[in-house]
Amino acid sequence: MYALVIACLIALSSVEGIFYFQLSVKHEDLKSKYMELKSNYGSLVENYTKLQLGYKELIEDYSRLQDSYMTLNASYAGLADRYNELRDYFRQVEAYQKKLNETYHTLLESYKTVKGEYSKLEGELQKVNEAYLRYQEAYRKLAFQVNLRVVHPNGNESLFITPDDPEVRSKVLEITGGWSRKGDWSEFWIDVKKLYDWVVDNIVYRNDTLYPKLPDEPSGKVESIPEVWQFPNQTLMLGSGDCEDMAILLASMVYAYVDKEYWVEVIVITDHVAVYIPVKEGKICILDPGGRYYTGVGRPWGGLTARDIRGEVYRWLSYWSGRVENPEVKWVFSAYLWRVFAKPGENGTENFIDWMYSREL
Repeated sequence: MYALVIACLIALSSVEGIFYFQLSVKHEDLKSKYMELKSNYGSLVENYTKLQLGYKELIEDYSRLQDSYMTLNASYAGLADRYNELRDYFRQVEAYQKKLNETYHTLLESYKTVKGEYSKLEGELQKVNEAYLRYQEAYRKLAFQVNLRVVHPNGNESLFITPDDPEVRSKVLEITGGWSRKGDWSEFWIDVKKLYDWVVDNIVYRNDTLYPKLPDEPSGKVESIPEVWQFPNQTLMLGSGDCEDMAILLASMVYAYVDKEYWVEVIVITDHVAVYIPVKEGKICILDPGGRYYTGVGRPWGGLTARDIRGEVYRWLSYWSGRVENPEVKWVFSAYLWRVFAKPGENGTENFIDWMYSREL
């Protein structure tokens, strides 16, 4: 294009040509600028459209934000009020906590003092409890020892048979000189008869007087029982006693005489107590110092002997039938056994006889 203009300028070489040239240049420049403006205008229109859309979105966002702001502002106002309330409450709690701390420290000091006193009292209580337990144990032992003599049967009657008591052994030796030829049954029966006779002749029959029965607890009521058992050494010392005292003494003496190698047992019937010796081949020897009865040889009785269990037991009960109403075997005991035969609906005598026949000597 410039080459053409130059050519024209050269050819024309005139003012018009120059003016035309200038106009052409301006035209081209304006055209170029027009195209550039047109392009920029398009860009501006496009940008304007975008800005208009952006403005619209901004307006919408502004509206939403304004609504949120109003909502948040209202919430903030509510929270501010709540905050003020909580702040006041916290201050009250803080003041109350301070008072509580002061009270706590005061109570802590009091607690330490009380704890020290409590420890002292606890130690004293332990001593009192220990003393009370010792007292209870001592009372139980005393009650056992006292009531052992008045409550029968109690399962502890074996304690009354005391063949190892020095006074019992001494008296046996004094009366018999001891069993010099063990296994000599002739000597045995003679010496046992001596022991029986000694009890009959030297122990005066005496009815029991009232005796206290202690309660299970010290605060309970003391009862008076018209029946009391004596230990053999007591009967020897007093020189008197009733049927069970004589039987217990005689059983202890005979058991000491045989050095506890043979059976000697005490039998309790209705309202009476005696001694019996189990013998082989289903026989028995009954020794009843309180009733002046023994299993003897001949009539009147001579020396001791043993007879068939059933016949001798019923013979002895018949002896008592005039003094005791319906005499029946109740129970037996010794240093090594304790057994009851009289049970509801059963015949105690027959139970005893069956048991005796079943024993192996």
